[in-house]
Amino acid sequence: MASSTSIPCPASTFMLSHAQLAAMEEWAFLTHLHLHRSSRPQSQQSFLQARQHRYPSIPAYNFQATLSTIPPSSLVLFPAWCKAHSLDSGKHTSYAQYLSEVNLLPYEGDPADYPGLYHFVCMIHCGTNRFEGFERKDQMSVRWILNCFYESRYLADFGGLGDVVGGRWSIVATLTNDSGDCNRGIHKVHEYATPGPVRLMKVLASEALWPGHSAREIGILATLRGGCANIVQSFDSYTPSGRHDLPWLIMEMCNAQSLWNRAKKYWKAEEDVPELFIWHVFISLLEAVKYCHYGPGEEDWDPIYHRDITLSNVLLHYPTDDKTGYPDVKLADFGCAVTRSEATAKQLKIADMPEVCPSAIPPEGALAAKATDMYQVGAIVKELMEKERNSHGRALVRTYSKTLQYLADCCTILLAAKRPDAASMLRIVRTNRDDLLAAGSVRHERLRGE
Repeated sequence: MASSTSIPCPASTFMLSHAQLAAMEEWAFLTHLHLHRSSRPQSQQSFLQARQHRYPSIPAYNFQATLSTIPPSSLVLFPAWCKAHSLDSGKHTSYAQYLSEVNLLPYEGDPADYPGLYHFVCMIHCGTNRFEGFERKDQMSVRWILNCFYESRYLADFGGLGDVVGGRWSIVATLTNDSGDCNRGIHKVHEYATPGPVRLMKVLASEALWPGHSAREIGILATLRGGCANIVQSFDSYTPSGRHDLPWLIMEMCNAQSLWNRAKKYWKAEEDVPELFIWHVFISLLEAVKYCHYGPGEEDWDPIYHRDITLSNVLLHYPTDDKTGYPDVKLADFGCAVTRSEATAKQLKIADMPEVCPSAIPPEGALAAKATDMYQVGAIVKELMEKERNSHGRALVRTYSKTLQYLADCCTILLAAKRPDAASMLRIVRTNRDDLLAAGSVRHERLRGE
């Protein structure tokens, strides 16, 4: 398979057996004979001898009867199709377009949840004599391509404006259909029977593409539900049984965009983000992280590590129309989060967990640990205190209180073991903020654009 290493292949237990490979090889060869009818007896005899040598214990199949029933439109070889369309046969987009035009036919030997696998592989390899080299990377690439294809069909039928999802939620607007690592679109919804507040529906990646990721995020948000005002709340979810179906989450909708959007307004105007607002963000994030790590104070709480606390994953919300005060700050997007019990039981390494934003990675890596979250909280506070990068790529620190800078430095200290925990840091930060307010060293400034 051309350039298969360019296609991402997450770990999976799905691998083809020798019997399946033998069947695919025979189908591909007979397809070749079906399309190129010259030298059939000699070619078939030569093929059967070579096949018997490679798979001596596996009886020969006979797909000739099947091939005679396949319409010509389904026997379009991928290499020839790419050549006719002037497309690169090594690119994922070429496979996606090919699959959208060729009707894959299922075969009784297809692995569960992969109808059309034999047909697809044969259309790729027919006449190339590649099955002897159809190794793990090739099989994983084929699996990835088909997973994307099956998921895209579910996504196309997912729902449009006015459609009801899950028998409860009516889609009123689509914010984005972009596909991130584990994100397949964001929609505005409200309850169908009794329309109330507008919520956000986050469509997640299928189990086939990202095994366990969506179920993990759904489970973590269910655990956190209603426990902390500084964590985005979830109201409903769907975890499908099918490997290619799409899970989704219903979450509260925040009306003042993300912290990234807010900070960017100040950076573009080359203005300072108000210090009191930064203290407000600092305290709010520590409240959220404290709850993730310690819960409501129960001894048997299973700590949750967010691992991806960035400006874009912090949302702002005004609970009323009064915007003279500061908006509520809410930690969102738990797609990279893991619990301590899972990390311990599965001995998860960084490579085993969802990839986080590169700018949020602490020196030791984005481990499943309290120190990771504390580093990221401190990094956000420091980022809010920085001007836009200058021409040399260095950040210019604005004039803020030394206390705020010192406390942010404490969170981002290089040695993870020396970083403070969220509970003690929350007390310290709140006390210092109150002292500065009492002394008149910081004051309330209305946010830009409000």
